[in-house]
Amino acid sequence: MREAVEQAVAQGPLGVSSAVPAERARERPGAEPEADGVTTEEAGTLPAVPAPRTQAHIEVEYERVPVDTGVERTWSTPYRTASVVVHARHELHTRGARPAVRKMLTEAIELEGPIHEDLLVQRVREAWGVQRAGHRIRDNVLEVARGLVRTGQVAREDSFYDVSGRKTLKARTPEAGGAVRKIMHIAPAERYVALYELAAECPGMSHEELIKQACEFFGWRRTGKDIRDCLAADIDVLHQRGRFGGGPEFVSAVRL
Repeated sequence: MREAVEQAVAQGPLGVSSAVPAERARERPGAEPEADGVTTEEAGTLPAVPAPRTQAHIEVEYERVPVDTGVERTWSTPYRTASVVVHARHELHTRGARPAVRKMLTEAIELEGPIHEDLLVQRVREAWGVQRAGHRIRDNVLEVARGLVRTGQVAREDSFYDVSGRKTLKARTPEAGGAVRKIMHIAPAERYVALYELAAECPGMSHEELIKQACEFFGWRRTGKDIRDCLAADIDVLHQRGRFGGGPEFVSAVRL
């Protein structure tokens, strides 16, 4: 009997074990358990929510990169300038200089045709080492050029000279470090080739984009009113000839 009483006292009142569950042993002092197992201390303190980060505004510069079509442009070629050394015995404005001028013009037109008459005069002037071509020099050079037309060796259209019967006309882009021709010094037929082929590379191109592409091709860093008006008129001509299709805002090349 005595042993039974001592055993009951050791177990505690109502037979509840004095052992504390592991999870209760981990509770912090003073924290009272709630029905769902969350302490009152924990229930009154919510975890801090970090504020959303705002990204800093960064200015990005976009650079226009020409599109590489991956196809060689068989319709274009670099522009090459005739360079002829002349050991002149006669002054350039005289009739005695005409045989040498004729030889010089023949080579320049063969290489650079169609070439504007202003550039023909410039090539001859530079070959003679003359700083400035007055009206007498200009008249003498162009008289020789017209003589080549009369012989049938050279064809003339407006102010442009070319060899007779040239079968293939390519649009020419400036060589690296080479001179850039003014738009008035590029024959309309050559501008038509460039505009048509550029439009064929990117169907549905806008008029404005086509003009920009042509300016890049011919080496012009700016698009002045003279250039814009000339190229816009060229686009109209190609529409009238049936080479361009599309609406008023976009251009598509029509293959014949």
